[in-house]
Amino acid sequence: MKIFRMIALKLFFISFFTASACLTCSAAPRVGSPENPFVLTSTTPTFRWEKVAGADLYALYVSRYPYGVKNIVYENKLLKTTYFKIPDGVLVDGGRYRWNAMAREKSKWNDSSESFYFRVKLNIPTAWDWYQQGNAAFEKAEYDTALNCYTKLIEMEPDLSGASYVRGTVYGAKGEYEKAIVDFDRAILLYPDYAEAYYGRAIAWSSLKEYQEITGPGFSGQPGNG
Repeated sequence: MKIFRMIALKLFFISFFTASACLTCSAAPRVGSPENPFVLTSTTPTFRWEKVAGADLYALYVSRYPYGVKNIVYENKLLKTTYFKIPDGVLVDGGRYRWNAMAREKSKWNDSSESFYFRVKLNIPTAWDWYQQGNAAFEKAEYDTALNCYTKLIEMEPDLSGASYVRGTVYGAKGEYEKAIVDFDRAILLYPDYAEAYYGRAIAWSSLKEYQEITGPGFSGQPGNG
């Protein structure tokens, strides 16, 4: 129903989420600070550094926060190239790291390079991602896709009233009024002052009553039973 598409975007819960940054995982970390580091979306990034004239070997060191020698998670002193892909199992999602390189000339290691800071954030869909994808699908009337996205959102944020509300609007748009009422009921239970959920439920009840009148006494559905 059009009425459900009209009310679907009146949401209360946008502020509950923050979008995540996503940068190319193969890029070498830039100079940054521990408070605002470069973000990598891979646990096996490739680090690159400048070539040093006369160098025959390079060393790479990676340490985890709070960094330093005691927190080194990877080191390699036998590198002959100016790039190296970190092997699997070294970095973990959510970790904050620092890396630096050294060059060896005539059997003598030079001073360490400048330190580079980064953190790892894997590109795993968040609740905000499911919400945005659900909205995009709903606007295109791709209701089954929207239902899937909003169901994922509910699974991740079961106590978020807006999650049940948006899924209820999709059920309403599909004409599945009983399921819509169940979701609106849950949204109201979680947030008793949710005006849009009361309105959506009223529309669903009215639509269900009209449907029952059209289909006749053979229809056995009752509001609130999904």
